[in-house]
Amino acid sequence: MTSASLLYVGSYATAEQPGISVFRHDPASGQLQLLHQQRGLLNPSYLALHPQGHTLYAASETVLDKDGQPGQVLALRLSPEGLPLHPLPAQASGGDSPCHLSVHPSGRMLYVANYVSGTVAALPLAEDGTPGPAEVLHQLQGQGPDPERQDGPHAHEVHLSPDGQWLLVPDLGSDRVVIFRLDPDGRPHLHGSAAMPEGTGPRHLAFAPDGQTCYLAGELGNSLTVFRFADGQLHQQQNVLLSDDAQPDWLPAEVHSTADGRHVLMSVRGPDTLAVFSVQPDGHLQLEGHVPCGTHWPRHFCFSPDGRQVLVAGERGDTVTRLDWNGSQLGQPQPLAQLGQPTHLLFG
Repeated sequence: MTSASLLYVGSYATAEQPGISVFRHDPASGQLQLLHQQRGLLNPSYLALHPQGHTLYAASETVLDKDGQPGQVLALRLSPEGLPLHPLPAQASGGDSPCHLSVHPSGRMLYVANYVSGTVAALPLAEDGTPGPAEVLHQLQGQGPDPERQDGPHAHEVHLSPDGQWLLVPDLGSDRVVIFRLDPDGRPHLHGSAAMPEGTGPRHLAFAPDGQTCYLAGELGNSLTVFRFADGQLHQQQNVLLSDDAQPDWLPAEVHSTADGRHVLMSVRGPDTLAVFSVQPDGHLQLEGHVPCGTHWPRHFCFSPDGRQVLVAGERGDTVTRLDWNGSQLGQPQPLAQLGQPTHLLFG
């Protein structure tokens, strides 16, 4: 039987509110037991773990003009049991509104996407996981046809390829995915970019288990695009619309492939659903339907470690919900925890 694991939940929060909550997840019942809540963190909206598990990182999603401080990368030292012990010195994220983090497999570099400023930063990590000041800062360029959402570059994710050799950055503002080559220590070097159809609004990527097929959630285009990724190049295979009558307030958010590669799930804010796609023999996707996720504004979701449950963070529903996954269909949503504005779920 699969043993219990920890679930870290990041939230929008003031310094006085719980910003990171730690739960024990029971795979048999699917229930969560609250173990710890960390205060004193401002908007720790996205989380990442060091490969050795001793440090938890958080993107402090702040804007200088609004919050009085630019974005920061926060770090917490963890106990051997995975519970926060004490904070480590914070570092500037290299811009405003950091919204996504990832850590190189070597554990030597951390990447951050700054949404408002449209910058990508790389922060070196000491052997014990402590982050240092940014060594690499790249300013994205360009804009798109939507004057409200695409007035300039908006880095939305720093996604590592499965082999750890590439960093892919969906830029919602310019309708491009910017690609960096990584050296063995994780230092990024600009390689190129791939243009998306105008108005796509690239948000998040997910790779299939084969390590070559990837899926792009188009936040503004109500779309899911299939690519083949090879030698640092994205080759489009298919573009699937969520619905023929999708509304402007339908905003795709997170996307994941199942562990067996037979299905792809994507959360959609607005209708508050999980869109379920089946993978056909030729690799193309077929939309099977939309399943209510049981909360409002599903900003993020993830599979449990055994792949049998889907957990959803409802940012505006103040709820984490669970839907069972039987390999082809989702069950009815069940509430798991009440939390203020949960934005990210991370199993550790």
